[in-house]
Amino acid sequence: MQLWRWLSDKENRATVAVLGGLVVAAVGGLWTAYVHFSDASNGPPAGPSVTANQGVAAGGDVNVGGDLTIGLTLADFTAELEKKEAQYRAQLAELESDDDEGRARIEAQLAAVEAQLSGRSEAFEAQTARLAELQQSLDALRSEAAPESVDRAKRALSAGDSAEAEAVLAEAVEQGGPQAAGAAFQLGTLAEARFDFEAAGGYFRQASELDSDNARYRKAAERLAAQVAAPARRAAGPALTALSDDFDGDALADHWEVLNANRDAFLVENGQLLAVNSTPGKFSDDSIENLFRLTRPMPEGDWVVTARLSIDFQTNQERIFLGLFQDKQNYMIGQLSTAAGQCVSGGSYRLHLYLSPAKMVNGKATSSRHQVWSIPYCDKYTFNAGMAQGQPMLLRLRKAGRSYFYAVKMEGAEKPEWKEVPALKLLKQRGDLAFGLYQAKSAKGETSITVDWIRIEAAADSG
Repeated sequence: MQLWRWLSDKENRATVAVLGGLVVAAVGGLWTAYVHFSDASNGPPAGPSVTANQGVAAGGDVNVGGDLTIGLTLADFTAELEKKEAQYRAQLAELESDDDEGRARIEAQLAAVEAQLSGRSEAFEAQTARLAELQQSLDALRSEAAPESVDRAKRALSAGDSAEAEAVLAEAVEQGGPQAAGAAFQLGTLAEARFDFEAAGGYFRQASELDSDNARYRKAAERLAAQVAAPARRAAGPALTALSDDFDGDALADHWEVLNANRDAFLVENGQLLAVNSTPGKFSDDSIENLFRLTRPMPEGDWVVTARLSIDFQTNQERIFLGLFQDKQNYMIGQLSTAAGQCVSGGSYRLHLYLSPAKMVNGKATSSRHQVWSIPYCDKYTFNAGMAQGQPMLLRLRKAGRSYFYAVKMEGAEKPEWKEVPALKLLKQRGDLAFGLYQAKSAKGETSITVDWIRIEAAADSG
């Protein structure tokens, strides 16, 4: 009960409020309350009232049930983001030149602010939705916490102070009752909202341990663990100059991590990585299972990544990708997919392989689709056998300045040649090398890939 006693102290609660920026709540974002920078005696700022007892709408004042009304406009929200952006830029300027880990940590915080600013309307709506969930979590604690404490926490939230809510949630976690896991998760969202990623990861991990069957808690814990580890590993040593992984042994090398891991769906043996997936997934909601990501920075300057792989096309819903992945708001991938016409009497439709470069920068998406190979199949092959004719294949990503070029080479084709598609441009490289597979939608059959090797070469070494 030590944490609860500490948070119960009025001065300590005030400290949490200030250090937290008077954040209300958000997943993957931030909400520093406007009232923190205003005279509390003036009351909440005026604005239109938006009620959302069965969901949340964005506007001026936000009422999420009972007497809880938060005065926050999109303009207020944006102003607080801009203040945070200026704060982190100032901290970067004051850092010692050799404090690589501190720089990487603050850069990660700054990137989170910039992502919110880029998609501020969507982020604002997400904040109000998260506030409604926090209010519901507090109401659910009435059977485990003193009702007056819950009411006091809700009133404090209406003034932009989340410390009372944190105290109630912390007590619920320490008591270990039925709502403990949910309370730990809400503490994680509050910590993440004020950019305390280490604390957020700890709370999410605790929530997952308390309710091991909850996939949402588990994914949040994995996401924050990777986010916390990224600055440290970037500061740990120089970037790669080259890497060649032939998947020797019986386990992945230490330079790989696996996001949303399902250990029963991949293995390393006989000098290959075999992965299977029959689950639909999306980058936008972190639902892609077994996303393999490099834990070391890419080479400085220009570089080339090449993977040799074979794909068992069973469903026509296969999606195989290679690229750079930071998070669901920031990534760049080259994605392989197929298409085929229906076979009719006397017909000779072709199977087509497509390569689709796509990027997401602070939540804004760009993509295109290009045919890179085809083969007639109705009179010769089944779908699966037809797609096997050109394999194995090489999938390549080449960086040249701020341009990123994807290409495919079908080694099993009659005339193997590289098919390069138009480039994507990134003004700032985001994320680490990643690859994997998923299904675009539910289908009968299983998607599988066999990866023979992956090579990374600095441009000067790539020939």
